[in-house]
Parts: sequence; C-alpha cells; structure tokens
Amino acid sequence: MSNYSAISAICKNEEEYIIEWVEYHLSLGIDSILLFDNYSEKPLKDFVDKYKKYNVHTFMWDGKQEEAQTHSLNYNKDFRCLGLLDIDEYIVLLEQETNINNYLKRYEDYDGLCLHWLMFGSNNHKTKQQSTIQSYTQSCPSNLANIHVKSFVNPKNYLYQQKHKTPHWMPTKNGSVNVLYQKVDNPYGGRGNKPVIDKVMRINHYYTRSYQDFFENKKPRKRYSPAGVYKKRDYKSVQKENVYNDDIIKFCQKQGVSYGT
Repeated sequence: MSNYSAISAICKNEEEYIIEWVEYHLSLGIDSILLFDNYSEKPLKDFVDKYKKYNVHTFMWDGKQEEAQTHSLNYNKDFRCLGLLDIDEYIVLLEQETNINNYLKRYEDYDGLCLHWLMFGSNNHKTKQQSTIQSYTQSCPSNLANIHVKSFVNPKNYLYQQKHKTPHWMPTKNGSVNVLYQKVDNPYGGRGNKPVIDKVMRINHYYTRSYQDFFENKKPRKRYSPAGVYKKRDYKSVQKENVYNDDIIKFCQKQGVSYGT
C-alpha cells in the first residue's frame, strides 16, 4: 500500500457522520486516515474498525486540536503529504483527474499546500440528515470565513513552534502555496487573495449542517477564537446566502459512489 498521502482529524461524538467522511476520502485515493478520538461517548473505533484494512486508524486523544496535528506531523514522517482536516470538511477535486495523489504531486516543490474553504449552510434543514454530501448544497461564496485554509504538509519539513496555535496553517522549511502557486504565509490564507479559490481543489466546509446539529453538537463546544463557544450568530452567518453547489455530488457520480440513498 502506498504511503504518499494521509489525512488526520480530531473527532468527538461524530459517529453519525464519520462513515460517510471516511468512505468519501478513501474514494479520493487517500492512502491513510488518522482519527484522534477526543473521548467520544461512543468510541469511534467501534464504527471505523472495519476500515483498518484500508489503513484507517483511531487513537484516543485527550488534548487540543493543534496538539493532535503536531503529533500527526511529528510521528508520521513516512508520508509525503499529510492533510489536517475536521469531520465537517470535505476535500473536493475540481478537475477531471479523480485521484488526489496526482493533484498533490503537482506541488512537491513546496512543503505546504493550502486549500480554501467554501462555507455551506443548513439548506433549511431543521433536523439531522442521513448524508452530509447529499443534503447540503447551500454554499456561501461571499462569506468572509472562506479566506481560511486547511493544509497538506510535508511532515519531514514541518517546523514545530510552541506558540503556533492555529489549525489552519503550519510553518515549514520551504513554505506553503495555494492551488494557484501563490505563497501563503499566514493562517488565514492571505487577506489579499480571492476569498474562494474555486479551482483545482477546495474544501467544502459544512459549518452548521442542520439547525439540530448546530445547537445540539457544535454550539456547546469551544471554538478556536477568543470568542469562546459558538453562538447563534455563527449559525445565522451561513444562512444569508444560498448559491447552489453540487460539485461534490457530481464527483461522487463520476466515481459511481452514492451516499444517503
């Protein structure tokens, strides 16, 4: 089995969504998935153990997201590209090529590749839905949060910094670029960049999912921000715009994969 690419994510009580997320990213050609279970009420290992043969591994983790990311980069140096995601983030391939490793190989001259978010709202769903991919097509291309990025990093050239406290960008020896080969040197993707670089690859960020999801699962959690916990205004921020986007559904159709049907 190849060890070119991996993705790492910290999870808590994500049993309703983890299978679709894992299966989808395996369909991209990701070689390994590393899940850090932040002591979920129902251990995620019970749900994803059947994917061990596809190099999906779970670890119990009693720490912060940034600490899990640092651990991933420090102890998985056999991989050329290690992506740092959340379970509400889905990588979308936007060209004809359907294997992510062939995309990542274009950026081997750099140690980091930063993929921009595209924020998604609730589609007016009040209750939880069976499939994230099929249920949420309400994109928000003008949302200011789209300036954020998540990164693939070459673990061999990761530069650990004790005070580096963002999950969005990692310091590296040879620097990071976005998909247009523009230099990225701050955790928000560069405020001079277009908010959404909707080419080559991006990340669909299903920020709220349904109203029920947000107020039962996400709102009570601490967020990465001095603002503390998520608030009602955070939910409302992705309901103001509704631009239909089914890029990820089209990709699944191309792969002959269907979710939630």
